[in-house]
Amino acid sequence: MILSEADNLIVGGSDVNCVRMNQFFIYEATASANSLSFLDNGSSAHKLIGTVNSAKLKGSLTIPSSHNSSSFGGTAKPVNRLENEALSFQRELTTVVIPSSVTTIGELVFYNCSALENITIPSSVTSIGNTAFSATNLKGVTIPDSVTVIANSLFMGSKIDTVTLGDSVTSIQANAFSNCSKLTSITIPDSVTSIGDSAFQRCTSLNSLTIPDGVTSIGVNTFNRCSNLSSINIPDGVTNIGGHAFRNCSSLTTITIPDSITQIGPSAFRDCTSLSRINCLATTPPTMGNGAFSSVAFDTNGFQSIHVPASASSAYGSVFAGLTVVADLSG
Repeated sequence: MILSEADNLIVGGSDVNCVRMNQFFIYEATASANSLSFLDNGSSAHKLIGTVNSAKLKGSLTIPSSHNSSSFGGTAKPVNRLENEALSFQRELTTVVIPSSVTTIGELVFYNCSALENITIPSSVTSIGNTAFSATNLKGVTIPDSVTVIANSLFMGSKIDTVTLGDSVTSIQANAFSNCSKLTSITIPDSVTSIGDSAFQRCTSLNSLTIPDGVTSIGVNTFNRCSNLSSINIPDGVTNIGGHAFRNCSSLTTITIPDSITQIGPSAFRDCTSLSRINCLATTPPTMGNGAFSSVAFDTNGFQSIHVPASASSAYGSVFAGLTVVADLSG
């Protein structure tokens, strides 16, 4: 494409470079409040909806805590919401500071801000929408105690390596951290009772995880292809392990399934090629999906085996779910 014309403009009080290309205009601006666009959010507040003339922002941005515009009667009002997709695809934005006036971060707000490495989320924020930080370059993030839900696909495909969740989080929804290949550690607070399908799928750098005691079900594909995961607990109280939940966790060597378990889904532990010790504490054999333990490792005696309570020997028989039964556990 041949550039036909270039002009320097002032947009919203900010120096902007405008390049005209075949009748289309692209605006580039140093990130500043003057480049931002707001709308009324009720009678007493404003919401950030995007940038003036779709300007592309560069560098660091501090979102103002209030906005004053003649369009809204010339009265300064607090900015309390970042609207859905407000700053999505701002690929040269590197740092964002969110003011304490904001209570809601909408869906896809920072989606595909591929250079975004740092963000400050204040304790005033109570809600963060689906996919808000997906496909970003964020490193470490702290979610404040005021947030109770880690939304669907919140960090999906981001470069995040560590995350701290607030003590009020009760739910980690589907795909929240899926494809976060740099994530090495996360502490899930005891307040969490629900972890959704594919929540940590393909977190290939994650090496250990503690699931809180309040979780009763592990969803479909939750830890699928976490190939570096070598240690994980399944707490007492878990009744269901979903299909493909731990599939391809090729570094996992030992697993203990609690006596509360009633169902293990298809391919739940398939291709866990280092898994040589499987303990199942349930005295009543759980319902098993097809191939739940296909292609696990052989034990020191050359068997693909499962260890169960001695008192449940007759219930399990000599072979269970394709594994040789060793009835040597207490209970």
